[in-house]
Order: sequence, then C-alpha cells, then structure tokens
Amino acid sequence: MVSEKGGHVKVMRALATVLVFAATLQAQNPTTEQEWRSELAKARGQSSSAKSAKWGSIVLAAGGGVLIGVGATHDQVCVTGPGTGASSLAGHLLCDQYKTVANWRLLGPGIGLTATGVMLAGVFSSRQHKAAEHLRNIENIGKQRNWSVSLRPAGVNIAFSW
Repeated sequence: MVSEKGGHVKVMRALATVLVFAATLQAQNPTTEQEWRSELAKARGQSSSAKSAKWGSIVLAAGGGVLIGVGATHDQVCVTGPGTGASSLAGHLLCDQYKTVANWRLLGPGIGLTATGVMLAGVFSSRQHKAAEHLRNIENIGKQRNWSVSLRPAGVNIAFSW
C-alpha cells in the first residue's frame, strides 16, 4: 500500500511539472500578435509589480531600522556613583551621570521588521530579475516577427484664461 501511495505522489509531481512547463512554453511563445500583446502586457505588469514589492520591502526594512535606532537609545537611566560628584556635594543621591538603556519593546519589533524587509527585498529582487528577463524574451519574439507596440503620446491642451 505504501508503494501505491508513493507512486501516486510521483505521478502527481510529474503531472504538475509537465503542466507548469507547458504553461511556461505557451506563455513564452505566443503564436499570434494578439497573444503576444497580451503576454507583453502581462510581463510588464509582473515586472512592475515585482519592482513595487521590492521597494515596499526596502521601506519595511528601513522602518525597522528606525525602530532599532530609537529602541537602542530610547531610555536613559540615572547612574549614581559611590558618593562622588554631585551626590556627595548635595549630601543625598543625585544623578551623577546617565546611562542609555535599550528599550526592547521597540528594539525587538525593529529587528523583526528589518529582517523581514531584507528577506522580502531579496525575494522580490529575484522575481524582478526573472520578470525583466521574461519581458526581454517576449519583446525579442515580437521583434523577430516584426510585431511592435506603438506608443502614441496623449495630447495635452493647456488653456489659460484671464
């Protein structure tokens, strides 16, 4: 019974691999200009989305860095020496100097946000690279088949009234 289940899993994996590979081939080799335009628009959207997500991750990491900076220097604690300085002159305990203490309520989440942002920036940077490569491939297919996308600038009318 174990061998049947293992065989079933292998067949499912093979089928999933074939389907993914077939979808990739179909997406990378459009046969008509309409399919090419559709694939080009999709590839541009994926590239733009990956770029936006990468920059969002960088902002997340930077926000975590700010929390780390604030959390590392947030609290100051009074350090009193053994009767030296101002406390010995006043005859009671005064604060001779302050010591900066980390606030882990800010520092902990800051470290977490920074680590998450850096990890996600790496993931989305890789996706952006793959999407840009896919976009170049789609554009090259269009060039080989003499398909092009024309960009017509929109007319801008500026009216002034006195």
